[in-house]
Amino acid sequence: MRFIWLFYHILIVCASVFFIKIMEIINSFAKNLKKLRESHNLSMTELAELLFIKTSAGINQFESGRSNPSLDTAITVATLFGVSLEWLTGLSDEPYTKASVSAANVAKVERMQRVDPEGAIGNMILLLSKDAGIEPKIQLTQPSLELQANYIFLLNSTFLNDLEHLQRENGSPSERLATLTDNKKPNGRLDKRKAERYKLFLQAHNGYFEKPLFIIPK
Repeated sequence: MRFIWLFYHILIVCASVFFIKIMEIINSFAKNLKKLRESHNLSMTELAELLFIKTSAGINQFESGRSNPSLDTAITVATLFGVSLEWLTGLSDEPYTKASVSAANVAKVERMQRVDPEGAIGNMILLLSKDAGIEPKIQLTQPSLELQANYIFLLNSTFLNDLEHLQRENGSPSERLATLTDNKKPNGRLDKRKAERYKLFLQAHNGYFEKPLFIIPK
């Protein structure tokens, strides 16, 4: 009888510790998701669009801790921003690691192959850079992990995100790129905040920055 009582007591303690740890992870995700969104100058609506969540209410639920993200959602957030899952869930103090940036880069390449199988984005970047008067610069040093992650985020949140949304609306790759190119023109339908991200991406692509563009607060 005493053994059963001891086993039951241990089980309750373990369950309590597990519950507390799960709540810490949820709270850390909520806090760090908000840090990422605000440091990258995104509204809840914009982040919802990048994560393919129907409305900004879903982001609000995550940031308030009232909703738990799925593993797929957590991975999508991590690869979108180039941060580690360990940091995102409060298990590490370092947002960027070689592994997290490498994983984000792999995800970026796979996404490019999926939404731009004809490989036309490169030509579009050259064309838009020329139109914007953004000339390539030679980078003499290896970009930091933070800057590499920033570049991946900018590509994900501009060309790749827009192409994937257009892909879900059907149409051939060439038709999607034509629509996207038209939206980039001065009289196109691109809103100011996204237009600024496109400009930052083109500048980052052409080597204009040596320091991180987005600083995540501690």
